[in-house]
Amino acid sequence: IVLILSGGATFQLPSLFLGNVSIYGVYLTKQMLFASLLSVSIYILLYVFLKYTNLGIELRAFSQNNELSKACGINGERLALLAFGVGVALAGLTGALMGSIYSLNSGSGWNELVEAFIIVTFGGLGSIFGSMIGGLIFGTVYSFLMLYLPNYAFEGVLLVIFIMLLIKPSGLLGGYVERV
Repeated sequence: IVLILSGGATFQLPSLFLGNVSIYGVYLTKQMLFASLLSVSIYILLYVFLKYTNLGIELRAFSQNNELSKACGINGERLALLAFGVGVALAGLTGALMGSIYSLNSGSGWNELVEAFIIVTFGGLGSIFGSMIGGLIFGTVYSFLMLYLPNYAFEGVLLVIFIMLLIKPSGLLGGYVERV
């Protein structure tokens, strides 16, 4: 559908911030810096929301045992709508941020989807903090390998993650699920 609507055209959203900035000799566009800071801010807000608000605690309880949480009076339909809405909003924001940095076409996002799946598996399913650590490790190893083995960088990252999952199949911080 997207291919039919776009006609296969490639386009880029306008950047909010123009120019570059140097941080310890590493040059970034201001748009990339903005996207990074916004992403970290949203991660912190989401963590605080899920950990310390009544609605966040209800959402975590519902995700762990929906029958018991319903028996305790938690409205599961409302929480399902909230979770879906937050997910859609985050996906839309991600698309807007990525579209202002990279060109978009009808096939955009597939590589990022595969990388996100790998990162979440590596970090440990069910662990938001593990996914963040997994993403940092993935990015660091990938960048290092792009410098020395550019043709095999992605495969090298997969090898590192494969070896780690052989040692600890639940992922970095997986296996332990915090109960509400």
